[in-house]
Amino acid sequence: MYASAIRLFRRGTGFLPLSGVAILLCLTSSSPRLSTVSAQGQTFTVTTTADNNDNNNPTQGSLRFALTKALSGSRVVFNIPRTDPGFAGGVFTIKPSAPFPPLQATGLVIDGTTQTTSGGDSNPQGPEIFLSGEQGLSTGLRIVGSDIVIRGLGIINCRAGDGATGLALDGDNAKNIRVQGCYIGVGPTGTQSASNNRGIVINESNNNTIGGPNLEDRNLIAGNIEIGLAISGSQTQGNLIQNNFIGVALGGETVPTGGNLQRIAGVTLDGIQNRFVNNVISGNGDEQGGIGLLISGNENILTGNRIGTNASGTKALRNGLDGISLGGARNQIGGATNTEGNLISGNGRNGIRIGFGPGAAENLIQNNIIGADVTGTKGILNDGFGVVLLEGAHDNVVGGSERVPGNIIAFNSRSGVAVIDTDPNNRTGRNRITRNSIFQNGEVGIDLGADGVTANDLGDKDEGPNDLLNFPILSAAETVSGTDMKITGQAGLGTTVEIFAADPDPSGNGEGKTYLGLVNTAKETLFSVTLAVPAGTKALVATTTDDMGNTSEFGRNLEISSGPPPPPDDKTPPTVTLTAPNGGDKLKVGKAFTIVWNATDNVGVTAQTVQLSSDGGKTFSTTLADGLPGTATSFNFTPTAAVKTGRIKIIAKDAAGNIAEAVSAGNFKIK
Repeated sequence: MYASAIRLFRRGTGFLPLSGVAILLCLTSSSPRLSTVSAQGQTFTVTTTADNNDNNNPTQGSLRFALTKALSGSRVVFNIPRTDPGFAGGVFTIKPSAPFPPLQATGLVIDGTTQTTSGGDSNPQGPEIFLSGEQGLSTGLRIVGSDIVIRGLGIINCRAGDGATGLALDGDNAKNIRVQGCYIGVGPTGTQSASNNRGIVINESNNNTIGGPNLEDRNLIAGNIEIGLAISGSQTQGNLIQNNFIGVALGGETVPTGGNLQRIAGVTLDGIQNRFVNNVISGNGDEQGGIGLLISGNENILTGNRIGTNASGTKALRNGLDGISLGGARNQIGGATNTEGNLISGNGRNGIRIGFGPGAAENLIQNNIIGADVTGTKGILNDGFGVVLLEGAHDNVVGGSERVPGNIIAFNSRSGVAVIDTDPNNRTGRNRITRNSIFQNGEVGIDLGADGVTANDLGDKDEGPNDLLNFPILSAAETVSGTDMKITGQAGLGTTVEIFAADPDPSGNGEGKTYLGLVNTAKETLFSVTLAVPAGTKALVATTTDDMGNTSEFGRNLEISSGPPPPPDDKTPPTVTLTAPNGGDKLKVGKAFTIVWNATDNVGVTAQTVQLSSDGGKTFSTTLADGLPGTATSFNFTPTAAVKTGRIKIIAKDAAGNIAEAVSAGNFKIK
């Protein structure tokens, strides 16, 4: 008989349709048959868990037979009867003792989900086809060809030898591989370890996808002895690791029982331009070891991951040591939007460690939550520093920009950010710490030297981490109008002073919770700037950054005795006028354009936002700048993509919370 079905793959408490499942030819379970013609593009049906471990004369109907005979474009599907001796506990387990042939047939698909289509869902918790190395198998499957798909398999108990691996993607011919819906290192329920030595190894293999955009693509990579996922080879690139659970059990709330918790790392990454998107990387290791991600490669991007917490981001599910340990260059942790920021909390040591060797340079850490829950308001502390830079780490940026928010770094056991020299011949310096929200950490907000507040010295000539740059001195804050305050102080010549609403620290050098604005001291050391200060602010604090990129510790708190006045009882919104672009303008990709407007209010504008529409004003999906001060009247915009019908929106808010906006009168083009 023939049947077609879409598998419903249970994840947690609900059922999700498995996308991309083809209509499959299913043979009757009473008389399973296997075609023996090995033509290109044939479908091989596995009808038995038996395996004679002979690649030259494999058992008919076995997985080994299919893998031995498969040519380009072949499919391997499953229709094993429940009377098979290898069926127990709802799953069919194949137990070879000799290696399978390397998978090299281009376009080969091995689809374990077809067992459900053929015989019903006997394991609602996950895959029904398991490959177990318990008879001495070193590597479960080794892929050396391209465009191969592995879907809906469990690969477990491969630990015969130091290099034992569940699934290996090996060599530059192994590219464009997809691994989806698999259990690697955990048993049928997804809650108990069935350890491989290493889960998945990608070695000099490029442009592969582990996981995918849909929940049914998620792989469960946990319970392995050393590493969950190892990307090795300095030129291994273009791999996408998306929506996986790495270190946690099914449901994302616990670790697998039975031990072997990926004691080196959840992920080791030595490669370039790989992306990790929306994974949960938690529960790896214990008090003796275990890092979430150990990164020695360059130009990799991590966005939307949860590292050290449960899947919901509400409690700790710690990695034994650091959440991220970063030794490479030009990596990006976080992104421009809220969904691209990572949650890095609850880890056994530091949230992020930058530096194991002098190669940790030019990394960007932006828009993440480090030490708090998913809301950024409740503590899930890292039991160390939020971010620590050491061992010669240089020219890194921890923070945001005019367009991208900084990090929330809060509730950590030690300082929010620490910069430490571990070798006097290899200084840790030129690390910029900017526009973050740093508060309620166990020690000072920013610590140069990990030794508490470092006093300013005359002439600022001392050497040390970030050149032990002197912090600025705030001297006065005077209300001008509404919540606008004129703030004066003194800092080193040629520096940038960032001013924050303070979260007071017992040291008197407060942490900077809310970024307010900046002022440059290009011509003289005395400065004065007018900024909107949130109602109820009790103290201000500031940092200095020099032209080399060194950032100081937070300076002394400046107490505001009465604080800015409360919002007035005002119902009048601001008046906003947009001058440019206002219709008919021609902007160029890569060339700066100055957006110009004017916003006024009877009690003072406190904050402004600039947004871009690419569909003639129907939606404004791109925020170019948020939280601009009330005094701003322009913003330099450098387009990155062509737009046929662009418009700009300016949103202004006053001290009473009234909002007004102005939109370009006509469309403009970006070419």
